Amino acid sequence: MLENHLEKFIKTDDYLKLEEEKRQLVKYQLNAADTFDIPELTKIFNDYGIKSPTTGNELNPPVKFNLMFKADIGPGGNIPAYLRPETAQGIFVNYPRLSAFNNGKLPFACAQIGHAFRNEISPRAGLLRVREFQMAEIEHFLDPADKSHPKFKSVENIVIPVWPKLEQTTGKSVKKISIREAVKNGVIDNESLGYFIGRIWLYAVAIGLDEERIRFRQHMENEMAHYACDCWDLEGQTSYGWIELLGCADRSAYDLNQHAKATNTKIIAKRKLKEPKEVTTVSMVANKKVMGKDFKKQAGEIQSYLAGLEASELETMFEKLQVEDVDLKISSGEFKLRKDHITKLDKVTKKVHEEDYVPSVIEPSFGIGRIFYCLLEQSFGLREQSEEDKSSRVFFKIKPVIAPYKCSVLRLLGKPEYDPLMKQISALLKNAGLSHKVDDVRGISIGKRYARTDEIAVPFGITVDGESVEESQEKGDNNWSVTVRERDSMLQIRVPINKLSDLLVSLCTGEKKWQDIYDKEFKAYLPK
Repeated sequence: MLENHLEKFIKTDDYLKLEEEKRQLVKYQLNAADTFDIPELTKIFNDYGIKSPTTGNELNPPVKFNLMFKADIGPGGNIPAYLRPETAQGIFVNYPRLSAFNNGKLPFACAQIGHAFRNEISPRAGLLRVREFQMAEIEHFLDPADKSHPKFKSVENIVIPVWPKLEQTTGKSVKKISIREAVKNGVIDNESLGYFIGRIWLYAVAIGLDEERIRFRQHMENEMAHYACDCWDLEGQTSYGWIELLGCADRSAYDLNQHAKATNTKIIAKRKLKEPKEVTTVSMVANKKVMGKDFKKQAGEIQSYLAGLEASELETMFEKLQVEDVDLKISSGEFKLRKDHITKLDKVTKKVHEEDYVPSVIEPSFGIGRIFYCLLEQSFGLREQSEEDKSSRVFFKIKPVIAPYKCSVLRLLGKPEYDPLMKQISALLKNAGLSHKVDDVRGISIGKRYARTDEIAVPFGITVDGESVEESQEKGDNNWSVTVRERDSMLQIRVPINKLSDLLVSLCTGEKKWQDIYDKEFKAYLPK
């Protein structure tokens, strides 16, 4: 609601009459609309006098909203459960198994794809705001004391558009910077985060997102998760404005610590020390018989609580127990700990060659639907048919590497002698693993055939014509040629049938580009 109000306000004369500082404030509030807390949002709504857009009535103050879907399960339907709002937690729960699978060596990563559910307040904008969506997430576990990455050099020279939080708060625009420079200057927190941001950029460009209409935006302090060290969103520009496509966060060790605490298990990795050191461990040895008699079911919880205390706390508590009882406050209630509940305070000193630590995690999280939507919109194009016919035709400039159909097999005329040649081409493409669409409907002009395949993003059109038929009759099965047309430029080349599949494979995998082969390897001509 705030975004809609400010977008309209910026287009009014009242906005133009404001001082430059206040205009910058309005722009900041528009960009940071989803980052304000309840008091900030209340004040902004009051400052602008925002009312209900449908009734004109006064608005209630903002309230907190649970984005998780609650469900009731079990025979009586009285066991609460929540649909998962992200897929990552399944990886964290299985960390011990994943670590064992990797022989306990860090860093290592795990990836998965699946559905997630969020109780979106106002679903709209197609695939952009939905309650059920598909996510693909990577969890890269690493030592928090060493966040370097062995492959960082492969991405360090990539120049990316970034919008750091400082530039956002001061009203500055996006700047371009190399990943190496961003990590060195502390714009990006560490090498591993920088490595994944670089790989995300390469991925976005490889699938065909427009380099001039995507950017990395850093989370502001008031929108960053409390456990995150740093977080960046890849945003794409669409008709709905700049939208988040995926996020890349350093989640520190928060998730693994929470799972370890909830399940009362140790989730750790081991780090070898350069020099061995002496470590003294302190523990209270409980008198289980007396504790069990006095505390019943809570005895185990009390023992776990004591086991989690620091050495200094245990020593202080043990000394106090010698003269008086100690009050304990834990989740299940308040208890009095007496001297006879503890047998002794055990101190052990030993030399260790490695130490335990809880791994941190870098998480790139991809919103599949949002990426797909942005790709479709940025790939959408219109072109006039001719100078005489000003009507526009739709086409999608989707890169061959991800286009569903790599090529179409077309006929210039509906003559029956074209049929065996089209079947031969289809067989060649099938053997080469190229998905294709055969358009053998008679009575349609070649221009309309091209237009139909352009509408579904087919990058290359293979046309059998009279020259193909004549060559096959005169020279034999493998000595004829076809016309290959490229979708975006509409340029055509003549290709021998025995080189067709190899050429298309190299174009579709990105090994060669159309401009590399046009007018170089094959006889080329402009479309009539």
